[in-house]
Amino acid sequence: MRGVVLIVAMAVTLLLAGLCISFGRSARVELLSSGHRIEQMQAEQIARGALQHVIAVIADSTPGRLDPSLLRAEAEVVDEGVFWLLHPNYTDDRNHGYGVVRESAKLNINTATSEMLMRLPRMTQDVADAIVDWRDGDDEVTGAGAESEFYMAQNPAYRAKNGAFETVYELLLIRGMTDELFWGEDANHNGVLDPNEQDGVASDPPDNGDGRLDRGLVDLVTVHSSESNTDGSGQQRVNINSTPMGQLRTLFTELLEEKRVDVVLPRVQSQRPYQNLLDFFVRAQLEEEEFGKLYDRISTVNAQTQRGLIDVTTAPREVLMCLTGLEASDADAILGARGTGAGHTHTGWLVKAIDAEKAVAIGGQITTRSYQYTSDIVATTVRGGAFKRYQAVLDATSTPARIVSWLDLTSAGWPIPVEIRQSLRAGEDVASLPRRVGGAIR
Repeated sequence: MRGVVLIVAMAVTLLLAGLCISFGRSARVELLSSGHRIEQMQAEQIARGALQHVIAVIADSTPGRLDPSLLRAEAEVVDEGVFWLLHPNYTDDRNHGYGVVRESAKLNINTATSEMLMRLPRMTQDVADAIVDWRDGDDEVTGAGAESEFYMAQNPAYRAKNGAFETVYELLLIRGMTDELFWGEDANHNGVLDPNEQDGVASDPPDNGDGRLDRGLVDLVTVHSSESNTDGSGQQRVNINSTPMGQLRTLFTELLEEKRVDVVLPRVQSQRPYQNLLDFFVRAQLEEEEFGKLYDRISTVNAQTQRGLIDVTTAPREVLMCLTGLEASDADAILGARGTGAGHTHTGWLVKAIDAEKAVAIGGQITTRSYQYTSDIVATTVRGGAFKRYQAVLDATSTPARIVSWLDLTSAGWPIPVEIRQSLRAGEDVASLPRRVGGAIR
């Protein structure tokens, strides 16, 4: 009997020990899980704090004239973590760019003609025409495009929108659009050529292995670029084509030397109307400095809002090539003449950079301003245990800037060199992180 009791006691002891071990393991897993959830929430708040930082900097900037250097956030340290603002580096696909993207530096798919769309990399005529058909207000097929008759035959069926694109991701509904055309080779959307993006078909995404990042349309097109036809003080710009000469004299006297007013105004009166501001600059024979003083105060149209103008000071080569009549040599000349870009406050310098006739031809398609910005935010805790990544589009035509979209990109994976996160997990001082770019120590 005593032996039975001993055996039972041992069995109960072993059972209790097993339960304790199991409970301990469960408690440890729950503790680790809770810690990870806390770090996720911290990363979420860091990302949202980074967004508010961007909004605050935009609010403190001259409308349409945000200085890119103010938001070059590379490993920006905050109380409980660090964040980055990623920016596609259009001239170097081996190193990351940092900052916000001007939406006006992209081609607006709501206003671009089929001919302009066709000049985008790897664009095909059927896709360009299908884009036009998707946004137009009728069911008439454009060229090789597609309307509701085609889309209703798909599974699942849907209709052509026959209205403006609200997001560039609607392009994925267009007939002929492919992941390769839309996303390019940039699988994690970080703007850098990663090892899996240059190994052919060995791993996703499929790529041509040429050692160069083929960007998708997603980096080159927008639906958000627009600006009010008002000057820096919020006043309607003066239309030089229709404003009485007396009012023009008042404006010109305010901004130009008096002796030049008497020379310029007769030319303005005799040669009206003008196609665009560059046409005015050339035919009125203004000095570039004079044009710079007038640029923000005048217009050639009465429209309250101008949509789809391309920011010629920051647009990448691929977008510049979409401007009417420009050749590769012209795009390269513009890139060379503009230097670092956003410091130009007017377009007069283009007349020296490229042929004057070509400059005038694109004068109505370009701007030097931007009121909409994309911010690609990567945020992690100081221990690197969790991270969040969001893409925010902000519209600064109002103050504070309005959040147009907030897209979670966390599932695309960690987008910057993995060594950075490993350093955080190893307890490395975050102050050393900005020296790490493109996987190498600077």
